[in-house]
Amino acid sequence: MASHEGFVRAFLDEGEALMRLLGAWAERGATQIGSLGVVPAFVAQLLDGVAPARARMAGSTGAADLSPFAADSPADALTARELDVLRMLSAGHRNRVIAEKLFVSELTVKSHLRKINAKLGAGNRTQAVAIGRAKGLIP
Repeated sequence: MASHEGFVRAFLDEGEALMRLLGAWAERGATQIGSLGVVPAFVAQLLDGVAPARARMAGSTGAADLSPFAADSPADALTARELDVLRMLSAGHRNRVIAEKLFVSELTVKSHLRKINAKLGAGNRTQAVAIGRAKGLIP
């Protein structure tokens, strides 16, 4: 299902261990991928996304930095939960309401807001919403 919808981020967020497992699976069952209902290009896209990330972590520059998985891209930098918080923030919700809707504590929401501000380069919640809208992360 993920391959047909292009849900790449869910796999990449799981980290290196899942990517190693996916790589091993792809090598062993390369001829069976399509017959299992998985789009082969999707698996290749996932595995290609790991190499540029490793190159960036090693400090290299160049074409790898243009990858759709580049950490410089705000959509990739923010986690799914941080995007949820940013969307609710843009709707005008206060920390308490966001916490209640996400079933977390207000301290957790504040932590997410600090991380959002740092990743987007925002000085406050209003700037975070403005930057998020400008980058197309939220409507």
